[in-house]
Amino acid sequence: MSLSNGAQINSSLIGKAKQVGIISIQAKDSVSLQGNATLGDTDVNQTGIFTEIPSGSELLSSDGKGNITINADQVIISDRARLSADTYGKGDAGDITVNAQQIELKNQGRIISVVREKADGNSGNITLNGRTLSITDEARISVSNRGTGNAGNVTINDFDSVSLERKGRISSSVRSGATGKGGDINVNTNFLTADGGTIEVENQGQGDGGNIAIETQNLLLRRQSKISATAGSTNNPGNGGNITINAKNGFVVAVPSEDNDIIANAFGGQGGKIDITANRILGFQNRQKLSLEQLRSLTNNGISDISASSDVGQNGEVSLNTLSIDPAQGLVQLPTNLVDTSSLIAQRCGSNSNVAKGKNEFVITGRGGLPPSPDDTLKAGAILPEWVVNSTDSNGNTSVSMPERNLKQLSSNATDTLVEAVGMVRSANGDIVFTAQPTTTTGLQSGLSSQVCSVVQGNVKQ
Repeated sequence: MSLSNGAQINSSLIGKAKQVGIISIQAKDSVSLQGNATLGDTDVNQTGIFTEIPSGSELLSSDGKGNITINADQVIISDRARLSADTYGKGDAGDITVNAQQIELKNQGRIISVVREKADGNSGNITLNGRTLSITDEARISVSNRGTGNAGNVTINDFDSVSLERKGRISSSVRSGATGKGGDINVNTNFLTADGGTIEVENQGQGDGGNIAIETQNLLLRRQSKISATAGSTNNPGNGGNITINAKNGFVVAVPSEDNDIIANAFGGQGGKIDITANRILGFQNRQKLSLEQLRSLTNNGISDISASSDVGQNGEVSLNTLSIDPAQGLVQLPTNLVDTSSLIAQRCGSNSNVAKGKNEFVITGRGGLPPSPDDTLKAGAILPEWVVNSTDSNGNTSVSMPERNLKQLSSNATDTLVEAVGMVRSANGDIVFTAQPTTTTGLQSGLSSQVCSVVQGNVKQ
């Protein structure tokens, strides 16, 4: 079925009645609504399918709404064409349901349910079921209240992909001067992409904002895309709505410098709550406790933000649940002032001590010692000793290699006298310090027999 150049299907209530006519379309292949961008944006001129309660008319039963249902393989709405259920008088606008494998809105094509100015009633709900949804070039899916009443809900069920590009929009709003509660938006898709697109619940009138719930595998935001649940204004305070994004098996990603925002801010009321679950959340800055000026410039500050703030009320709550590990969490800040290790040496030697008068050194060389067995594996930190080779000249004299000669020279140096440690004490910080002077000790009863002690003493003397 194809409608174009101002063609319409219209069901309208006249006067007072209990029922607005219902429109139901069953198409085997496709439904196409193609408007004309050169015509004025009025019901008379635009292509579309409409149910409405005109100004001055009244719906006497809430069960008699003018609902619209479309079943097709493909639905395309373009060039200002509309699929709409509105009320200009008194009574609730109808619900819109579209079941199609492919749904495409482009060039200001719209699916809308609106309570118009001075009307009294609730806007309807919009429900889409399918595989792919594309909203591009200022096209939109919208439920809104411009009079008195609550905005409806938008539900997008079980799609493989949802794409909003070049100012494509999904929204539920209460406009300035209206009275009522904002509706909710629920999106369930494997992949959600917003490239200059917006998902928004907003209350600029008197009342609280609605909520946004997104269930997806991956969420990508590009080029000033927004997910927003805000409420209130300077003259009409309101509480921000809640945003829940569940991508627990995937990622929530934004380009940091492209001014993509996830916000639940409030003016004159309490900030909303943002709860995001994902493997990783990349590209956003979590910004809280913003001033009024910062709140007003948040959507155009050149930074990708996550914020649930209020200008005068209580700030909202941001909960980011990820499986990522922040490398900075395992880092320890090292001191910048190096410690003089010489001041840590305990001075236990007396003034008459030979050790104190001589030149003393304490050198840590590592594990060293005998080389490992050919059967052993090499171990980190082991220092192999240098080879010492004795060579015999033609006269039969044995010459000593350089390492051995150096050792003999060092041992014959009278100025560097080494004194054997004969005692030890424990310093104030618990370190054991060897001393050249004997220390007074308290004898303890050994658990060894006298025979074992004599053997040990004999070995020590040897």
